[in-house]
Amino acid sequence: MNVKAILFDKDGTLIDFHATWDRATFDVFEHLAKGDMDLVAKLAEISDLDMETKAIGANSILVAESSEEIGRRWATVLSREADQDFLDEVDVLYGRFGEKYLTSFPSTQGVLKSLQEHGYLLGIATNDSERNAVTQMDNLGWHKYFTAIYGYDSGHGEKPGPGMVNAFCELTGFKPEEILMVGDTLHDISAGTNAGALTIGVTTGPAKGADLPGKAHAIIDDLDELLHVLQQSPFC
Repeated sequence: MNVKAILFDKDGTLIDFHATWDRATFDVFEHLAKGDMDLVAKLAEISDLDMETKAIGANSILVAESSEEIGRRWATVLSREADQDFLDEVDVLYGRFGEKYLTSFPSTQGVLKSLQEHGYLLGIATNDSERNAVTQMDNLGWHKYFTAIYGYDSGHGEKPGPGMVNAFCELTGFKPEEILMVGDTLHDISAGTNAGALTIGVTTGPAKGADLPGKAHAIIDDLDELLHVLQQSPFC
């Protein structure tokens, strides 16, 4: 059965994870810790962020966990209540600093334009907040390509659960096997698999796709390979 719609992960798939989030995360830490570098170091340690290079490690909670789960862990370090006010503060800070450092992959816009021209309906499923995802797509001028943008807080659960994929099926009217989930982490691939969708892993994220072989239906090294792969079995 032909793929009719494609759901993308955002960070590490559509936008450059390290260029966007390494420095942004350090700035978020400094703000949350009010300049207390001991607290910044503790936040960096539990998040696998190198204090010298500001680089986020491949196994960091920041790679795949939702903003809500990350915020709860940070609240413990900061001796703060992990209530909605704190989680909202984290989302606002990430929105501000993520906008400052927002960097896309060179091929992304051309791929999205080409896929839309070929008749595919496109969406985003991210463990970031919906608000931040929408803002980033607006800033990049890409919102026009997407039929739906789902975040962990959109009411469909977070990845690796199937909720966002199921919601996209309901919105588009397509069957799960007509939906393709594309992402750079096992959480992304599992979300698609758990919903019965087809999956493609991309190695542009911080984990470089190390855990994706054998899990995804195909692996690509750059999104500009996607249209070609879609024309091959089992995608056509």
